[in-house]
Order: sequence, then C-alpha cells, then structure tokens
Amino acid sequence: DLWHALKPGGVLIYSTCTFNPGENEIQLSKFAKKHALSSIQLDLPSEWQIVQNEREGLISYQFFPHKSKGEGFFCSILVKEHDDYRVSKPIIMQKHNLLEKSILNHFEAKYHDELASIEVKETVFVTTKNALQKTQELRNQKIFIKQVGIACFEKKKNGFQINHGLSMIYFLNKDYFPSIELTLEESIKYLSKNYFELKDNSNGIYLVKYQNTNLGFVKIIDYRINNYYPTEWRIIKF
Repeated sequence: DLWHALKPGGVLIYSTCTFNPGENEIQLSKFAKKHALSSIQLDLPSEWQIVQNEREGLISYQFFPHKSKGEGFFCSILVKEHDDYRVSKPIIMQKHNLLEKSILNHFEAKYHDELASIEVKETVFVTTKNALQKTQELRNQKIFIKQVGIACFEKKKNGFQINHGLSMIYFLNKDYFPSIELTLEESIKYLSKNYFELKDNSNGIYLVKYQNTNLGFVKIIDYRINNYYPTEWRIIKF
C-alpha cells in the first residue's frame, strides 16, 4: 500500500526479522512482477559478514546471528522506476439517487438539494453532490478511493433496510424515527450488545439516544429487541 505514496525515484526499504524466504526474497519477486522497480546495491565492509543475495535481479541482504552482531534481519532497498497507478473498480452511481421519497424523508428537508448517493455491492452510501464530484476528480487522477460517504441503507428486494451509519448523520430527520432516551446502564448494554428491556414501547424501529446523542437503532418486536449496533464495534469490557 505504501508503494503508491512514492513518487518516481522514491525509495522503499523492505525489512523483516526472519530468515524465511517466503517472507523475504519470494515476497520481493512477487512484488516486482506487479510494479516497476529496481534495487540498490550497498558497499558494505566485509568484516560485517552481511550476506548479499540476488533473486531475479533484486539484491537483498541477510544478517545471520552467527555472523553479524544482532539477531536475524533481512532487508532490500527498492527504487520506484515510474508510476504504476492502482486502478480501482469503478463505483456505480445509482441514477435514482436520493430522489426517491422513501429515502429522502430520512433527512432534513433543507439538505435535500445537496444530497447524492451511490450504491456499492447492495449498500447505499449517502454523500453530498459536491463531495461526489470531488471524488470523481480524484478517481480521474487514478487515486484509489476507499469509500465515498456514509453507509446508510442496504438494498433489499422489498426496498431498503437501514444501516447503523444512518443514525450517525447530523442532518438526520429527527421526526422520521421515534426515539427512546436510554439510561447510562441501558446505553452500555446497547453498545455492548447485551440484553436489556424496553417495556413501554410498541413494535417498530426506534432511534436510541443517551443524553440526546444518537447511539443507533433498535427494532422492537413484541417486547423483544433487535439491536442494530454493529457487532464489530461493541464494547467488550467496561
């Protein structure tokens, strides 16, 4: 990943603390097949007893503990010959965008004209038209784009299912979802994805908050709570 941050002529030092060719020379050979690079040969004193290796034209150096002072060490100094941009797959833009009222109603009306959305692998990301334009300009320069906007919906056969990211948007239409204010104890259980009860609410999807700060969504079905907080974000210890 760091290779793409280098300009032509830039240097990357690849080093490991192992003797394993699979992590060393073989890794370099695989890397060289994808990128335009060369290696630098060093003028080292013979008394250091550093072993010079060469594999498929790439020079590397191995430090062995029975020869050189210290523990096992490997390195190779690579030079970037010219740019070889990483080309990412095009992001498919949904032409229906946020013009569908079923989606637009989730957001404050004063932001509707600014919003745009894209769909990637059945996930709808919400962003602004300006951000989307700037992102496209970066893509035209062959810069890798990891993500555009915030994941807000998952596309389903019967429409859209809300994503946790929707609850984190500051221009969320607070009147669209009924909300529940949680106690500190309930909030910790929610963020830990532990069981807690909400007895006085009817079935439906609710935005849960602590001290008027959005935490996420829950769905209540006959007093049973489906916690929509992402499992990978849950609090493990408190």
